[in-house]
Amino acid sequence: MNGAIITWNSAAEKLYGYSAKEIRGKPASILFPPGRGQEFSKALKRLKRGERVEYYETTQLRKDGSEAQVGIAMSPIRNRAGEIVGASAIARDISDRKRTENVLRQLSARLLKVQDQERRRIARELHDSTAQRLARLEFCLRSLLETPLGAEARRTLTECRRLAGECSNEIRTLSYLLHPPLLDELGLGSALRAYVEGYNRRYGMRVALRAPRKRLPLPEDLEMTLFRIAQEALTNIYRHSGTRKATIRLAMQSGQVVLEVADQGRGMPAEMVERLNKGTAMLGVGIAGMRERVRQLGGSLEVRSGTRGTTVRAVLPQPSDLKSPETSPVRRAA
Repeated sequence: MNGAIITWNSAAEKLYGYSAKEIRGKPASILFPPGRGQEFSKALKRLKRGERVEYYETTQLRKDGSEAQVGIAMSPIRNRAGEIVGASAIARDISDRKRTENVLRQLSARLLKVQDQERRRIARELHDSTAQRLARLEFCLRSLLETPLGAEARRTLTECRRLAGECSNEIRTLSYLLHPPLLDELGLGSALRAYVEGYNRRYGMRVALRAPRKRLPLPEDLEMTLFRIAQEALTNIYRHSGTRKATIRLAMQSGQVVLEVADQGRGMPAEMVERLNKGTAMLGVGIAGMRERVRQLGGSLEVRSGTRGTTVRAVLPQPSDLKSPETSPVRRAA
């Protein structure tokens, strides 16, 4: 229990590069990179208390100084009298898996970026082309209605104008949902306010928004991530929560940008929340997309739920040159 290595099998020789003869008797701490020796010391203290160190992933050093990504689990060893006399460590080389995960993360980040670019392009085409043609069509129909017409023709043209107006409204809404122009022009706070107002009108919701008064000079990808999280969270509230009340809070604090979307609905089972936060649940595209967007920016996404509702909380690193502005009062859209 002094931390010295006693046994060393052939798989350990292959993973770390030390032969059993070389490593036997040396402290296991030599396998940890500089500055991470405390990791082993803490594990050793737990083992001495008779606790198991459950599987966790870390970085260790090979004999040649290169780093290996390793999954480790440790257990105390007892003699016949029940006394703790040592510990066993099972290590698994996960370097290949980590490299694959890194490639997949890069691909995922690229796909999300391309998706946002394509949404922006389609939204612009709908707004600048299709919506304008529909507006022209409405104008032409209105002009025709001002000419002498029979009753039947007038009814038909009136119906055509109504349908053109509905199509025009749907196109504008779809364009905004794909990519809100206010996000580029006035920033996240204004885009969220406009989205919440439209959301309340469309679905009969009562969403309260609390956000900074002034535009936050946040990077484009961070603004887009926060907007998409709010958008997806509100969609889930409408579909699953059983409530029509929700609150969005956007704040900058302690070097972080925090977005919370909370409802007062029926909540989710505790086991589902735990699986969501551990990333082991069968995630839908929306939640998986939220988590991936946040992770790409070095942040975290947490879901909290109980009998009084569910809260989605995203925390992302705040650009170092920004200060926390004052926030505006809660705004409620009718």
